[in-house]
Amino acid sequence: MDSYRALVVQRNGSDGYVRKQVMTSAGGLDESHVIIETKYSALSYYDALVLSGRTDGIKYPLIPGIDVAGVVVDANVERFNYGDEVIVTGYGLGSRIAGGFGKYVSVPVDWVQPIPIGLTMWDAISFGTAGIVSGLVAMELLSAGIAPNKECKIAVTGASFDIGAMATAILNYIGYDITAYVTDANDTSDYVERLGVSKIESFSKLSESKESFLMPPVYDGVIDTMGGDILSSIIKYTNQNALVVSANYNEDMRVPLTLYPFLQRGINLSGIN
Repeated sequence: MDSYRALVVQRNGSDGYVRKQVMTSAGGLDESHVIIETKYSALSYYDALVLSGRTDGIKYPLIPGIDVAGVVVDANVERFNYGDEVIVTGYGLGSRIAGGFGKYVSVPVDWVQPIPIGLTMWDAISFGTAGIVSGLVAMELLSAGIAPNKECKIAVTGASFDIGAMATAILNYIGYDITAYVTDANDTSDYVERLGVSKIESFSKLSESKESFLMPPVYDGVIDTMGGDILSSIIKYTNQNALVVSANYNEDMRVPLTLYPFLQRGINLSGIN
């Protein structure tokens, strides 16, 4: 392969960014890595930030795309062979190295996973990063002994966003009772209801807890995708020994917390990598 087509983002002046399709040299592919021919990539929220220049620490020009499903075309390792169907998501794909918005990607072997049995490449990329995180969320609840049944109340913040929506659908499917917290219940209710929730609340309801250390206990588990004040507020509504899982941040990485929920109700805060 001499060259291949890719979507490249580059700076245009001091604070502007342009996006264009280019033919890029295949000489930049690292032959010590696994080289994959892209069949599918997805447009994630993080990709949108990279495309618009709204994220820190990115060196431009860059080919975005934090996930890719495709076939191996070159691998100097025993683990993979020519034609193997694989997926890569996260690690720095599309942010530190060229990502899935190009015909080929070249990545370290440890980043590469075979397409799971029973899934097509299209299935795998449809789940994508949000699906993997949501699967880990479900495993976290089950490992903590929080059994899936309709008596078990789970809150999901940001349930209309990618990870929140996928987590809501998965947790409902395996049997939990879900309350969805969204930015504006009027704008998103139809979509969120189809995910299988029993109740939809607006983030504004959480402001009722602003001056309190604790609120009446409601939830056995919380899946938070917002961070910031929303995470610190929803924690106050947990039951004894509840599990709070931090799976993403859409609001703020900083969380103003008190120790009351941890000391008075013995809750556990867990993070998803």
